[in-house]
Amino acid sequence: MCPRAFNPSSSSAHDYTVVFSAGQVQPSAPDQLEGSFGLFFAGQTASLRFPANQANASAAVCELAFESLPNVRDVSCFVEANRSDSFGNTTYVVRVNAWASAFDSYMTNLWSHDGNPPTALWACDA
Repeated sequence: MCPRAFNPSSSSAHDYTVVFSAGQVQPSAPDQLEGSFGLFFAGQTASLRFPANQANASAAVCELAFESLPNVRDVSCFVEANRSDSFGNTTYVVRVNAWASAFDSYMTNLWSHDGNPPTALWACDA
């Protein structure tokens, strides 16, 4: 059985990737960015909050936070080093390796996707 929305005959298969950035609009001091943000995807809320400042997070913490979304099974997180700065502003690149199965009750007539969801289904709250 192929993963949801995977077409093995397609030559344009690629991983679903979403980019999240956390930062200050007008940073005034190094490492001033504090706190955490909540993640939301397709009507579900992550059970773990994600640290906003990269100094307080790692790829493992990022993966735990995203995988705590009940409709996401497995992710790989990367911190883009060239996008991190001394103010704690950071960009996280999250590759979704596996979604919840079609047999899970997380997809409804309001919240569903074919394996390539629009970015409008993602949200975060500081």
